[in-house]
Amino acid sequence: MRRRGLLVLQLSACIVALGNCQVYNRDCGHTAFCNDLFAFLVYAAPPSGPRFIAVGNNGSIYYSTNGYSWSSDVGPGGGNAFNDAAINNGFFLAQGNAGLTAYSTNGTDWTSGTISGATGILSTRYWNNRFAAGDTANTTVFYSQDGITWDSGRSIAGASALYTSEVFRGSLVFGDDSGKVYSTTDGVNWNTGTYAAGVTRQMATNNVVLALGDDNGDNFYSYDAVNWNSLGSVVTADPTGMAYGNGKFVCIDNNAPNANIFTSPDAITWTQGVTIANSLTKITFGFGLFVAVGSNGPNGVACTSTDAVNWSCVTTGAQQLNMVAFGYVYNGIGNDI
Repeated sequence: MRRRGLLVLQLSACIVALGNCQVYNRDCGHTAFCNDLFAFLVYAAPPSGPRFIAVGNNGSIYYSTNGYSWSSDVGPGGGNAFNDAAINNGFFLAQGNAGLTAYSTNGTDWTSGTISGATGILSTRYWNNRFAAGDTANTTVFYSQDGITWDSGRSIAGASALYTSEVFRGSLVFGDDSGKVYSTTDGVNWNTGTYAAGVTRQMATNNVVLALGDDNGDNFYSYDAVNWNSLGSVVTADPTGMAYGNGKFVCIDNNAPNANIFTSPDAITWTQGVTIANSLTKITFGFGLFVAVGSNGPNGVACTSTDAVNWSCVTTGAQQLNMVAFGYVYNGIGNDI
């Protein structure tokens, strides 16, 4: 009886302690929300296993449970490249050229699929209870509730090739290759913002400010995805990847065969950090880690850091890596927590 009473007291104390907590969930649109019961359930029964997923050329997919060591290639193969990946509630999705898709429920076993009408998917997000995939050729966004069956898509009027996307304050945001950014709250009606005249390389957010980098080496920030402020040439080459985590934005400046790392606490003031002797293109944050991927010669490479200062890099395989994403194997509660 004493043990049972002690357990009740411990659980009660835990719930009280979590009363002012915030649970941060990337798949809820980067929204920090407070829910005592949900928070308690998350920490009492956390997701069963973290997964970093890295996708690359020739249908290659690699996974890691710790961000440092990687599996062999578990992808479907073929000649088309995967360009992006998204994860929600233990459902893993990779997408790329010629409408190629692959999906998995554990990050290790994958099933191939296609999006009819898609020519090249460069960016995929989970948003508003569905997956959204932006096409580069026909400026169309395709939607799917399960990541397997896709609709015929909706075109964004006035847009050109869709290069990158982000979920910001509940809105789905796409950037194209002509210096324009499109945001929507319903997936049908789009607001247009103009920042410059370059190709949108990558965006990242802490749900307060949205950071953006273009292929001219310029960085921008916005508080509404419509009105943009220019910072000029922050990086030295090409800001191909951005992520937010541990209270900082991290930007990859891909100056092949090297990559320069820039950091910022607010997406406005940027500081140049270390240079990594690999050509890195994309980055994500999860499990307390920044993980960046790219290539070293013909091989794929993944670099990992807890602070964006000290990095550990490993060769993953024979295929260049184009994107990395983070989530959890589903246990009935959720992922990306």
